[in-house]
Amino acid sequence: MSLDKLKTNESCRVVAINPCEAEMLSSFYQLGVFPGVKIRMLHKRKSPLQIRVGHSSLCSIRRNEAKFIEVEKEI
Repeated sequence: MSLDKLKTNESCRVVAINPCEAEMLSSFYQLGVFPGVKIRMLHKRKSPLQIRVGHSSLCSIRRNEAKFIEVEKEI
């Protein structure tokens, strides 16, 4: 499923980043978003989404960008 489908307070791991523009891919990497990283959805509004990347980074990401990030929910 894509990151934009995650509910508030749910955690997941990034499994893939779908093909997108090089600039967007670069911004994901700058935020620390890449396969294997744990993400927690903090606030889910229309846009932007607020997420915690790893254990410390707080980030905002547009909903249309979050659609490119494939995740697997953690149980």
